[in-house]
Amino acid sequence: MCNDWDPQLLDVYYFIFISCFVNVLVHFFQLISMMFILSSL
Repeated sequence: MCNDWDPQLLDVYYFIFISCFVNVLVHFFQLISMMFILSSL
């Protein structure tokens, strides 16, 4: 395990992870709301 990590690169990976996570959450909530609307019709 090398200890020469670039902090800037780590920030980039963290940002990508967070954005992907938010993206998945948004799609999940959209799906849930769509199911709810369809079931209430």
